Amino acid sequence: MSFTYYVPTTPDPRASSLSHTAKRVVDLLFFFNPECIPGSLLAPPAAVVENQSYNFLRDKEELDQAIAELIERSIVRINDNGNLVLSVSNPFTEIEDDQVNSAFSHAVRIFDRALPDLSRPGLDSFKASQAVLPHIVRTIEVTKNIEIRARRKTEWVELVLRAGWYAQENQQPDLTTYFIDYIMTEIQVPMVGARMTHDFLSRTYTLQGHSLLDLARPRAALTSFKGVLQIEEDRYGPNSMAVGKVCDLIAYAYTEIGDADQASVFLRRADAIYADKAPYLDTEGADKSLT
Repeated sequence: MSFTYYVPTTPDPRASSLSHTAKRVVDLLFFFNPECIPGSLLAPPAAVVENQSYNFLRDKEELDQAIAELIERSIVRINDNGNLVLSVSNPFTEIEDDQVNSAFSHAVRIFDRALPDLSRPGLDSFKASQAVLPHIVRTIEVTKNIEIRARRKTEWVELVLRAGWYAQENQQPDLTTYFIDYIMTEIQVPMVGARMTHDFLSRTYTLQGHSLLDLARPRAALTSFKGVLQIEEDRYGPNSMAVGKVCDLIAYAYTEIGDADQASVFLRRADAIYADKAPYLDTEGADKSLT
C-alpha cells in the first residue's frame, strides 16, 4: 500500500480514534485555508459526491456532528465570525494516496461551485471570489507536496485559471501572477490524459499579458500577447477576428513601451481584419449600421 507523507512528524494524538466521517472532514479541511473556513463553503448545495465516504457533504446533520467531534478534540475551533479554524496543521503523518486524491477532488469541486461565473461581475461576485481565492492558494501549496492524479489536473488548472482572472478583475496583479506561475509550472509537467489545449494556453497567456501590463512590465506583456498571436493564427488563420483582438492587445503593449511605429502596424492589421470580418463594427465595437 502506498502513502503520501505530509510531514516527518508523529501523528497528533487528538486526531486518533476519530469517527470515519470526522476523519474525512479533516482530510478535506487540509485543502482549505486553515485560518478561515466558512461552514457554507464546506457544505455547498447540491454537492457532487464521487466517493461514498463524502456523503456527509449532502447531509448537514452528519457534517455538523463530525465538526462537533473535531471541536471536542480541539482539532478545529469556531472563531468570532462563526468560521472554522483548523488548529492542527497536519493531523496525520500519512494518508493513503486514494484518500488524498478523493479529498482533493471534492475540494476542487467545492471551490469550483463557489467561485462565481466570470460573466456575472458585481459586488456579490467580488465578495464570493475573495472568500474562495485563499483556499485555492492553500490547495496550490498542498499540491506542491503531493501527487495528484493526471485525470484531475485539467479540472484543477482550469479552476486556478478562473481564480487568476478573478484576481485580475479584483486588481490583485501579484496574486494573478502567483496563479499564472503555478499554471505554467504545471504545463511543463508531463500530464498523461490531461494535455493542455490551445484554448487554455491562449487564455493563460492573455491573462498573463494583462497582469504584466498592470505591473508596468509592457515588454514582458508583449511577449505573452505574441504567444497568444501565434496560437490564434494557428487555430483560426491570420485574418481571423481572434487574431484581430490580439493585434489590438499587441498594439497597446507597444504603445506602453513607447514604440508608436509598431503600435500603428498592429492597429492597422486589426482594423483591416475588422473591416473584412465585421464591416458594421468599428474598432471600439460600435455598430456602424445605425449611423
